[in-house]
Amino acid sequence: MSFSSKHQGGGGLDELRRLNNLRGRLAIENLRIDAIVQPKGANMKEKQHLQSLELRWIEDVKLEEITEAVAEGYEMQLEGLQPHPNLKDLGVCWKPFQQTILSVSDGGARPINVQPSSSSSTSSYYPPLCKLMSLAIHSIHDLQFLPDELKSLTSLKDMEIGNCQELKSLYPGIQHLTLLQNLRIVNCKKLDMSADEAHAITMWQQPLKRLQTLFFVGLPQLVDLPSGLQHLTGLQTLRIAACENLESLPRWIKSFTFLQRLDLENCPKLASLPEEITSLTSLHTLMIGGCDTLKPRSEGEKGEDWPKIFNIPDLRIY
Repeated sequence: MSFSSKHQGGGGLDELRRLNNLRGRLAIENLRIDAIVQPKGANMKEKQHLQSLELRWIEDVKLEEITEAVAEGYEMQLEGLQPHPNLKDLGVCWKPFQQTILSVSDGGARPINVQPSSSSSTSSYYPPLCKLMSLAIHSIHDLQFLPDELKSLTSLKDMEIGNCQELKSLYPGIQHLTLLQNLRIVNCKKLDMSADEAHAITMWQQPLKRLQTLFFVGLPQLVDLPSGLQHLTGLQTLRIAACENLESLPRWIKSFTFLQRLDLENCPKLASLPEEITSLTSLHTLMIGGCDTLKPRSEGEKGEDWPKIFNIPDLRIY
């Protein structure tokens, strides 16, 4: 079900207030950050049968233009959007991320705060989303790092972060997602995971040992894979695409003993494949596409990297 919140003529979110038997998926679109709504709003906390919720805001006001009155109205809006803890999937598109996550996951609305903060909310309107299994975060303009408050998402298995242009670090929030199986990071221009090497153990080795699928797409700061990834020994699928500055794959790639699929696409500076790729005995599919330097090395019997990959069952080079 898709619902458009226009906040006109006394309608808007209040139209959802009594629909407490909604089931399946609900998408609420055209949310406005500057709209003054009734405190009860959509009353999402009573919709215990809802499995999936997507919230989409309109970029109708600049963050620096938010007044105290707008912030108070927005806080009441968030209280109405607070979902029932039975929710399994949550998607958030364009919203001051710190605001939304603290309100939906930690149970308390906070004043508008453009600068990320690792402090916990002192409010406790509702219980955290301990049953949430999937979280998608897209186009959050003020997200600079994943906040510590993600620790309340104790059942999260699938996470996607896309088009967050100010994101610089996955720390500290990533360390709490101990059940995470799938992680996709797409088009985050400032994300520099090499800056988090000091947290390699707490970021990758300890919390993400259950990770099976990892996507790095459109990350221009990615020159080398973070060393902490070598501890993800259960990884089964790795996709690296449109990482224009990636220069090499590490020798420790041999630690991915369960890796079944490796995709390398549109990485023009990727110069060669490490000898250790021959140790990936579980590797069934290797895709190399749009890698101008690597392609001729991987083709035919004359390619320098051909002896390393010729015995992979599903080999795709274009």
